[in-house]
Amino acid sequence: QQAQKHQLNESIRAASSIPEGTRPMLMAVASKGGGVINEHFGHAREFLIYEASPEGVRFLGHRKTDLYCSGGETCGEAESALDQIIRTLAGCEAVLCSKVGFEPWEALEAAGIQPNGEHGMEPIEQAVVAVYKEFHEAGRLADRTTRVKAG
Repeated sequence: QQAQKHQLNESIRAASSIPEGTRPMLMAVASKGGGVINEHFGHAREFLIYEASPEGVRFLGHRKTDLYCSGGETCGEAESALDQIIRTLAGCEAVLCSKVGFEPWEALEAAGIQPNGEHGMEPIEQAVVAVYKEFHEAGRLADRTTRVKAG
């Protein structure tokens, strides 16, 4: 298994083609397990935090949170829960999940966190590299202060 993980990281590193010296980036991932992105933003009880850099992908840890959506009558009305989740994701520039609703999407963007639901059911490390490459190609990794602000 260790050799398999090493091989995966080597292929990710080779595939990333991000120049040395490009700054790293933190991303939050919503996953129910299995090494894939398979959790809806509103149903996540924790987020996995990854760092992407030209050297590869590194898992940093878990950040626990309250549910944003715990049923039809609480979805979208849980402003304080959403604010708490956004505080929990401080420092992350993107959140990868299987799906994310319109209101949380807007709130995340306003906080400088790019929501991404394009990599549902994909292996986490590959999706993290893909998003890192997207940020690099868009010029969003030029310096530490490059953050998207809505509004």
